[in-house]
Amino acid sequence: MLALAGVRGLAGVVIEYQWWKELGQTRTWFSLLLYAVAPAVAAAILAFVAFWMAHARGLRFAGERLRY
Repeated sequence: MLALAGVRGLAGVVIEYQWWKELGQTRTWFSLLLYAVAPAVAAAILAFVAFWMAHARGLRFAGERLRY
């Protein structure tokens, strides 16, 4: 079911790209895509770093060490 949703989303992106390409505005489409995706990626990276630091401090508080 998840794969079906992923394929459907990918098909939508391909169709939208082809439409912008037909209009000769692929540069604009990439800019719109960047403005839509970049904030979510930045927030995900920031959340990952915050959770990783909280996890490391929790381990240190418990007397354990981070082992890679």
